[in-house]
Amino acid sequence: MRSMKGRDLISINDLSKEEIYTFIEAAKQFKVASKLGKKTEKILEGKILAMVYEFESTRTRVGFEAAMAQLGGHAIYLPAHTLMIAKGEPWKDTARVLSRIADGIVVRAHEHETLYEIAKYADVPVISASTNKGHPDQTLGEFLTILEKKGRLEGLKLVYCGMTRGMCHDLLVGCPKVGMDVAIVYPEIYDIDKKILEQAYENAKETGAKVTLTHNLQEAIKDADIVYSCVLLRGKFAPEEVQKEESKIDIKAYQVNAEILKKAKDDAIVMHPGPAYRDIEITEDVLEGPRSVFFDQVENAYHMKKAILSLILG
Repeated sequence: MRSMKGRDLISINDLSKEEIYTFIEAAKQFKVASKLGKKTEKILEGKILAMVYEFESTRTRVGFEAAMAQLGGHAIYLPAHTLMIAKGEPWKDTARVLSRIADGIVVRAHEHETLYEIAKYADVPVISASTNKGHPDQTLGEFLTILEKKGRLEGLKLVYCGMTRGMCHDLLVGCPKVGMDVAIVYPEIYDIDKKILEQAYENAKETGAKVTLTHNLQEAIKDADIVYSCVLLRGKFAPEEVQKEESKIDIKAYQVNAEILKKAKDDAIVMHPGPAYRDIEITEDVLEGPRSVFFDQVENAYHMKKAILSLILG
């Protein structure tokens, strides 16, 4: 646990398999304590978390703010348009300003490179709260949910279907790191980051996991233990990243519905990181159905944020 203190968390690939399980174990302890009604130890009392957000958030923002409050610290929500960065101040200056005031910086940025720029100049830990190439806190929370529902991570098959953005890329590298097969199903108009794909293959070599990229959900979903639906139309989630060809996407070919779910294992769970656009990437009946763990994910992501903050800032 001491190895986490003072570390940046920018990608799930920053962590070893053992460190991933360290975060999971800590989150489990926070969840058990919460269920038992035990008061959370104020291990971050007096500490300040600066939260720089370039785009909107519900779960990630509220989760980090609530986690910081539970741990005795204070979080300051800083939409980028309210900072001097909006007036032309460089990120390197913003990073150093916040470092002199806050004990940690959470960043939700359009571009992954922004995180690296802030981390380069900050003197305090920098934690990703989602970019176009990663969402490590959410991914760790998903692993906790899968472990709860399936009893293990290794040897399972996760099928991701949706846009190729943060969750896609972190699941792509994270699943094989813990020995889980991963199939990424995505429309042809989108791209997979080549460097991240190389990392995924390297992780798969070490654990024996299988990595698959495909545009065919019908084939990929066969024998799936986890069906992970994500936002399909990128422009709905990030209007500034809208793809001209999005109107050409065959929604039915990538939609997780009751019929396609029959091809997965009988005990497969259905996940979605939110926001869920019902009857586009996933149907209402599946999202609200008995196999969905949609809201369990929210709760577990919250406890994971407590684990992350406590281990990195504690």
